[in-house]
Amino acid sequence: MAGFGAVRADVYDRVSRSQYYRDNLAGLTAHERHHKLLAELQRDGSSQQPGDAAAAALASTVSDEDALKAHHRFLRRPEDEEGEQAGSWGARLARRYYARLFKEFAIADLSRYKEQKIGMRWRTQQEVVSGKGQFSCGARGCSETAGLCSFEVNFAYVEAGQQKQALVQLRLCPGCGAKLNYGREKAYRRAEPSAFEQREQQQQQERQQLEQRQQQQREQQTRQQGREADAAAADEGRQQQHKRKHRDRDRDRERGEQRFDEDGQLGGSSSSRKRRRQRSADGEGSEGDDSDRQRRRHSAPDGAAAAAAAVAGDAGFGEADIDRWLDDMFGVPAAQ
Repeated sequence: MAGFGAVRADVYDRVSRSQYYRDNLAGLTAHERHHKLLAELQRDGSSQQPGDAAAAALASTVSDEDALKAHHRFLRRPEDEEGEQAGSWGARLARRYYARLFKEFAIADLSRYKEQKIGMRWRTQQEVVSGKGQFSCGARGCSETAGLCSFEVNFAYVEAGQQKQALVQLRLCPGCGAKLNYGREKAYRRAEPSAFEQREQQQQQERQQLEQRQQQQREQQTRQQGREADAAAADEGRQQQHKRKHRDRDRDRERGEQRFDEDGQLGGSSSSRKRRRQRSADGEGSEGDDSDRQRRRHSAPDGAAAAAAAVAGDAGFGEADIDRWLDDMFGVPAAQ
């Protein structure tokens, strides 16, 4: 049977452990408790063991991060699942982490692009949800969303002491795309400066030709609009002239009809014959007869009567001819 001292030590030990758990580890996840205990071991291990033994114990401790770095592969192949360590805890952790990655687009580290050294990794679930690497720039530290371009890069890397290659897709903004191709552009400029200048000149010529074509198109549109405006103005002028012509003709016809109406109101056909006889007797001459015939010709409603009235030369019409002419013009028989 254990002595009283041993029982008391065991009770105190259990109480202290439960008190320590409540004060320090209660409410923590298994992962957080693991890191906290490792930190305490690193801090207080030297007090429990001699210096060399504590250092050796810490050196032999393998964390999750160390195991993941040792067994992770950028692209896992069937041969990576074979070997003595295929079933170890670190290999299982690396496989589970690899299965949770999204391998459509990659995230690039361009911090050392001038040394032509670029790092790449696959995207996590949080980055896929936020659109990082697809709808925003895939470079670390860049969140540009405008002008993104897709790049297909032959990524050469060293992994587990072996040289490997993988074809990786990237989505980068123009600035990060220039960093990605920095080494190639630099070598191109150094090797063929004349070709680079030639390309720049060709692009400038293409821009100038495009501007000239646009200017010519604008000038053609301006000329076409001017021609259309001139044609519209000419049509409007012809229409106005046609309207004036018809208006003048209607006005002359109304004046002629009004003049003949006034002659009829002054005394009828007999009065008109008397006035004409009086003018002939007074000797108005051929000029008066011509003007009278001209007035009758313009105001005659009938073409045959106008043609008969416009006969030039003879001023010696008979009285019967005048009566017949008046009958044709006014439709009123002459007084007997």
